Amino acid sequence: MVTDKIYDVLLKDGRNPLFHVEFQGRTTHRPMKWRVLDTMLCLGEGQPGRTCYHLVFYTGRNAGRNDPGVYQVYDPDGNLILTWSYRIIRLWEIRPMN
Repeated sequence: MVTDKIYDVLLKDGRNPLFHVEFQGRTTHRPMKWRVLDTMLCLGEGQPGRTCYHLVFYTGRNAGRNDPGVYQVYDPDGNLILTWSYRIIRLWEIRPMN
């Protein structure tokens, strides 16, 4: 099963961003933060200068409940050296419509 997809989108205003969409249940072989960062690096290298939006849909009950979607890495002196983020939608938190 393919859990992520890259979409090349043309917006009405002429912008042409990429959308990285990922679906994740309760378990994963690798933490989502590293999977998204890997995709960011690959897209940045393969599509330099392109805007890319990253969106993770958590599908299983309580899936992603501890994922803030924002991460930072500091060097030993406490200086921020890397930060990345992605949007999260926890489908299990959304009430179905009647």
